[in-house]
Amino acid sequence: MKNKILSFEIANFVCKFGEDNLLDHFVEKVFPIFNYTIQTGRGETYGFVFTNVKAQTVDGIPCITGRFVQRLKIRARQILNGNLDDITPSNATMLSDPSSIFILKLTDHRLFLVREIPRSPKIKPFSNIVSELLFDLWKEEYDENLKLHKINLKKKRLSKEEREEFEKEYESQNPRPFFQLTSIADSTKGISLIEDEFDLVKSISVRTYKTNNEDGDADEELLDLHRKKMEKMRGDTGDILYKNNKEGLDKESVKNLVHAASSTAGNATFKVQGLSKDGHSIVRTESDSKIQLTTEVPVNYSITDVAKSVIAKSNEVINNKIFKISKNKITDNERSKAIMIIKKIEKLNEKN
Repeated sequence: MKNKILSFEIANFVCKFGEDNLLDHFVEKVFPIFNYTIQTGRGETYGFVFTNVKAQTVDGIPCITGRFVQRLKIRARQILNGNLDDITPSNATMLSDPSSIFILKLTDHRLFLVREIPRSPKIKPFSNIVSELLFDLWKEEYDENLKLHKINLKKKRLSKEEREEFEKEYESQNPRPFFQLTSIADSTKGISLIEDEFDLVKSISVRTYKTNNEDGDADEELLDLHRKKMEKMRGDTGDILYKNNKEGLDKESVKNLVHAASSTAGNATFKVQGLSKDGHSIVRTESDSKIQLTTEVPVNYSITDVAKSVIAKSNEVINNKIFKISKNKITDNERSKAIMIIKKIEKLNEKN
């Protein structure tokens, strides 16, 4: 029996709580979101749900694995008759639940999203749902603490000043989550985009993000000083912008900056605007050069089968230096934290 070929994307999963990193509060503030269901009215999509979620070690790497399911109610709208000569309106519907397998490596915080069938959800809806759930979980705790605060004050309502004071105090101790899921770009492909598609580059903007401590030494020198400045300013993000609408920017310098942003393995994004070789306005971002890979798995695969195959494939990409992962003391510390997190979640599951 032939194996099955599945395609997947790689992204950098950054989640911060003030100065604290993803793994500092993973068990209590991140992992619970995978038990939530989202109801929505976005077109044919009526919900999203995580299933088969498991904390496990895959080939020695602590991971969170599971399925991300997009719930669809598809309308026919119109049907061609049997004679193929007339179309009639239709209200017929059918349910469909396309899914993607996700693997979140806790050591370097890379997310792999593996599409199982056509119409399986991609990185963007996964990012939107995780962001929404992280905030919802934080808001639930906020509302509960606000309720207790009112009881302690023996008040049903707080004045504007009292509310602002509570919010300031609460958020200083329990910061809102900052979440960013950035597709990892192929630096070689990014350079080719500039070389092959642009006749004139009018502008380039690069945005750097807070990290989870995973890639402190993986940035190109071109962005290193900028990132340090951002951190000194206590910024969540930092922007670089260069523009020259009339004469255009130096293309080699633009390619260097695109290469630098791409080489951060998801800790920076870029946006290039200009004119194509046939004179049309074009815009390209890291999403246009994102790494998209395939992996081969058994037809009757398990989620663990997919996780093992995907991680092995990603290691090939890293070894080929398409993007890089730092290996330093910080990374070793993240591994120790990740192992403890897996054990803690396993114990919680045993109790339940």
